Amino acid sequence: MNIPLLQTFRAVLQEGSALRAAERLGCTQSNVTARIRQLEESLGVDVFDRHGKRLVLNEAGRRLVPFSDQILRLVEEAQHAVCQTPVARTLRLGSMESTAATRLPGVFALLKREHADLAVSVQVGAEPALLDALVEGRLDAALTARTKPRAGLTYEPVFAEELVLVSAYDITRKTLFAGGRVRLLSFHEGCPYRAIAENWLRSQGLEIEETTSFGTFGAILSCAAAGMGLAVLPKTLCAEHVRRKELRAHAFDDLKRVTTYLVTSDDSGMPEVDVLRTVLRRRTSAARPGVEASIA
Repeated sequence: MNIPLLQTFRAVLQEGSALRAAERLGCTQSNVTARIRQLEESLGVDVFDRHGKRLVLNEAGRRLVPFSDQILRLVEEAQHAVCQTPVARTLRLGSMESTAATRLPGVFALLKREHADLAVSVQVGAEPALLDALVEGRLDAALTARTKPRAGLTYEPVFAEELVLVSAYDITRKTLFAGGRVRLLSFHEGCPYRAIAENWLRSQGLEIEETTSFGTFGAILSCAAAGMGLAVLPKTLCAEHVRRKELRAHAFDDLKRVTTYLVTSDDSGMPEVDVLRTVLRRRTSAARPGVEASIA
């Protein structure tokens, strides 16, 4: 096992395929697959399962990820120390779209002001895809609500989001549940907000006659404003639309707050993640009491 083999392993993880890894490394796809085979031979175990031409990280590969990251990071730091040049740092962060829209701008402003040398790339997605990317080493951390904890990951509470039921502005509390049936507007299957909405509506004795899924919160808000259905979303996400009287936000005592977590691998020790954690602590400690929960 040597450095070029680990660099190839990391490239395949980050790019998602041997072909894109080859383009990044400036070699042929056959060279990439040959290096992966060489790495596996040196370890005495396969780190990818083969499905046709696809390479899918297996359990042994997942165990290798944190060690590979640490070794390559130390090599890069050693090279920069010897040459006396600053280390280029990058944080690969995953986020739910709602968090990216309402919470990350303030976080990034602090990072830019106090850690200008830290570059941040963001992957927006739903909880299952973000956690898969985290486990497979394609992300360093993720900000997401959760449906249920996943083994091997650490969850640190960051924000407590107040949820509201969103409707078109002309729909009042009295007409909200007329007929006992509702049409739900939500993110795709696997989104924690969707699961909460479905469970809460059914607990009210309501029938969900139709669920329409969207990939963006903008589409959900626009369809709700057009009267196509109801949505359960963080209050911060729809505040501007409510102010403009395009939407009405209905608060319910039993529609509870939802925690957004900073999720990392159990064995993550990246200094870039520590920087993010510190900034998040500062953001939450400066927030109004009762709106955001402090990170543990």
